[in-house]
Amino acid sequence: MSLLNLAEALPRKSTVIFLIIDTCMPDLKRNTLETAITQLQSCLQDLSETSSETCLETDLLYYEGERGFSAMCDTLGGKLSTKTFLKNPQGYYPPVIVLFSAGSSDSGNFAETESALVKLHANNWWKAADISAVAIGKACNRDFLGHWASNAELVLDANTPSCLERIVKSINAPRFSRVYNSVEDLTPPEMDKDRQVPSEYSQQAVDYKKNISKNFVPLNPSQIEDRLYGNEFFVTRKYDGLLTLLFWENNGGTGDGKLTIVNSSGKTLDSSLPCAAAAASCFSRSKIQSAIIAAELYADESGGRTRVTDALSALAEKGDHNHLRLAPFDIVSLDDVQWQGENYGQTHVQLGYIFTDTQFVYPVRHTVCHNKFEVQSIFTEWVEGEGSEGLVVRSGKTGLYKIKPRQTIDAAVVGFSEADGGGAVRSLLYALMKKEDGEADQYQIIGRTGNGLTTEQKKSLYSRLMAQKIPSNYVEVDSNHAAFHLVKPELVVELSVNDVLTENAAGLIRNPLLALQKSGLNKIGAAPGYSFVSAVIERFRDDKKVNPVDLRLSQIPVQTALSPTVMSLPTETAPSKVLFRRVYKKESSSMMVQKYVVWRTNKGGTPDYPSFVFSYTNFSAGRAEPLSIEVRISESEEQIMALCRRCIEKEVKTGWMQIG
Repeated sequence: MSLLNLAEALPRKSTVIFLIIDTCMPDLKRNTLETAITQLQSCLQDLSETSSETCLETDLLYYEGERGFSAMCDTLGGKLSTKTFLKNPQGYYPPVIVLFSAGSSDSGNFAETESALVKLHANNWWKAADISAVAIGKACNRDFLGHWASNAELVLDANTPSCLERIVKSINAPRFSRVYNSVEDLTPPEMDKDRQVPSEYSQQAVDYKKNISKNFVPLNPSQIEDRLYGNEFFVTRKYDGLLTLLFWENNGGTGDGKLTIVNSSGKTLDSSLPCAAAAASCFSRSKIQSAIIAAELYADESGGRTRVTDALSALAEKGDHNHLRLAPFDIVSLDDVQWQGENYGQTHVQLGYIFTDTQFVYPVRHTVCHNKFEVQSIFTEWVEGEGSEGLVVRSGKTGLYKIKPRQTIDAAVVGFSEADGGGAVRSLLYALMKKEDGEADQYQIIGRTGNGLTTEQKKSLYSRLMAQKIPSNYVEVDSNHAAFHLVKPELVVELSVNDVLTENAAGLIRNPLLALQKSGLNKIGAAPGYSFVSAVIERFRDDKKVNPVDLRLSQIPVQTALSPTVMSLPTETAPSKVLFRRVYKKESSSMMVQKYVVWRTNKGGTPDYPSFVFSYTNFSAGRAEPLSIEVRISESEEQIMALCRRCIEKEVKTGWMQIG
């Protein structure tokens, strides 16, 4: 196993967030709750992907009436066990349990559920959990919720939709620190390196991107009817460009105002862009002293739809700067006052007042719809008819949806994980292909999913893929912490996805690059890459072959924007140094051995190597799986030695003898 892969297999404890929903509530309340929970899950997924502390998992439970409540309590109690549900071998932090109910006082006595509650309250995981209940509406039976939570002070009141949304969003706020993994700082050629962007501008731009990304609810057209909530919809066109923030300072009205444009990575753009000059002129004419405006930077569409790659190309060539356009779409603040429009319609009117240049800068295209049918019609007209990337739909003050056509992508299956008990696959690991001049075919890992597979397909795939297993130095685990078996890429699947992301809360997404070598399917580097949203396996493509043409990266429209920067394994690296090595054998048997090794890699500070590694090997010839290897990594020598010491104290008991 190479050190390159150890950093990707960082073991983390898990935190499970149980969200329990009483389905006996009016549609408006339930729609508000489900929308807020969907946004919360997206935020928690970002946190989980980027946190070095914990893997976050959400589990939704539903109940209706007294019988359903008792069943829910039994189900929750069953899941609060390391034997059934909490199976991460690294362990778990105390769970978070939140119950949402709008039950009225005349339907919430639940006298016959007491035995189920007593049993649940006796569960040790329940006793350690962070528990709360949310009473939705003034008619809710708070006494019953207080009894369920074992403390009336743990019941929160949500008497308005906005209050309910705030409570749901706060579930993650106090409990999880956002410790992000390091991400390589890629500075595209469009950056104005001669200008020093103020640190507060940079941070605001990065934070704006994070906040808007986590609040988006991604939909495809078929989901408009069931998952779009509200009575009035403010619809804007989604441009295929770069998110920027415009910072305007008028310097006391002297006519010497300054405009700074910062992208979502916190880098300032070239101040000589014609669209920047046009925006500055608009600000000057408006008499606004200061402003922060969000805008999309895109390439001129007079000849048809353009993509983010066209905008990047125009930024890289000064002769093409006049092809760039700005589409302002949001107001953060005006004259140092945070913008508080009554609705998005008011925001768009204010944008129209500021930006009157019709060539280089003009507010995003906008319309108002009064029902879902009208939203569907706008999608048909703007996206399917005119080729727009998608729609952004705002409903009320907090509903924020991104509607894009569901994309289909052909990918190679390069690995699979097993279901509990074996005999069936759980998830498939998939990749797209690229080929550099003179290099072997490369497999770029994009993601994993088991969605779309039937039970029979999972069973039949198991025997087929087991026969294709090959060695690999690459380690990845599925959502249940089961390791993937790497396979020789022969199977092609068609995936459908709601969206393709190129960055998350931590920055640019990086994908592993694998190559088929004599020793197996091995990792050879990494590259800026992608993550698919809501990937579903639609079918198997027997008509497609595993080659860089059928499975090309260019199936993803944004791929050329990311392809120039690839990190490969260094050909020469400093040798590692062993800091600690100890071997034990069972006194009664020479076929039972434990080995503990700690080493310094001498390659710390690079994206793909930790500074220190601890490896624990346990061999027992009588076990079904004789060889077990666990690995821990750290940037601290003190921490890695403490991990090793604790492991020895736990595993080496009476009857073991040190032999090395």
